[in-house]
Amino acid sequence: MGELADRLKEYVAKVQTHELSASDDIRRLTQKAYYNAVVAGAKQREFMRKILPVVKTSSHRVRVFTSDANGYASKGAYKGEVPIFHPKYTSIDAVTEKAWTLPLAPKELVEDAEFGLIENEVSLAGMRLENTLNRDAISTLIDNAGHSETCDGASPLTAIQNACVNVSDSQFTPTYMITNLKFLFTAFSITQTPFMTEGGSLNIRYISITSNGDNNWGWENAGDVGAVVLDAEMAALILMKEDITVKKYSDPLNDLRGAIVEMKYKVVVRKPKAICIIKHD
Repeated sequence: MGELADRLKEYVAKVQTHELSASDDIRRLTQKAYYNAVVAGAKQREFMRKILPVVKTSSHRVRVFTSDANGYASKGAYKGEVPIFHPKYTSIDAVTEKAWTLPLAPKELVEDAEFGLIENEVSLAGMRLENTLNRDAISTLIDNAGHSETCDGASPLTAIQNACVNVSDSQFTPTYMITNLKFLFTAFSITQTPFMTEGGSLNIRYISITSNGDNNWGWENAGDVGAVVLDAEMAALILMKEDITVKKYSDPLNDLRGAIVEMKYKVVVRKPKAICIIKHD
């Protein structure tokens, strides 16, 4: 059993022996263990939050500012005066959304004190939250990409090269290529040579998710998107209003069947030209 299962077992024992003073401390420790189990599950599926910047926000509605500046600084003469001007900017009004799920805790598991199985279900709830964030991020990048390359399903290498060039020609640095497994296997069945960018090796990450946007994340049919090449630090960010939180879990035992885990966030694209998708023709 894990930490949560051990705490639940200990809590039940204290309640049964009417050790109320001790049970208050155990209650708090059990609530903490429940949260830890959710986070442990989420960490197993962390993907996009390791690629895109995560910015904490205190407001449900956020105005994100972006400009026409690219990925490079200006240059001038050694003793020349620096002109004081600001790039043209625009704003994006973003409204954070809530993702939520209820960990499965059937009455039978609670009554039979199957706390190990309950802890497993709590961890799965964390995985579902992180899966949702990953899917939303991929979909947002795909739907807002400023560049697109198409190729047949069997020879994606030229498209990868062109995608990197598209991002570079827009004065950004392609730092990541996010792919699905079939696209990746197809590319590496042709070559195992590392893909290079002007800043070094292109970081390649693959993820198996289902896109919920306007395009399908796959590599089987015409129109499928198999990869996204981007300057990750410039292209987009994850606005995090409220990271993983446990709600309606006051009583460690009786609230097992009513607890909610949720997260409030929004993925926002700031530089569409820093993103290029590769589509199946």
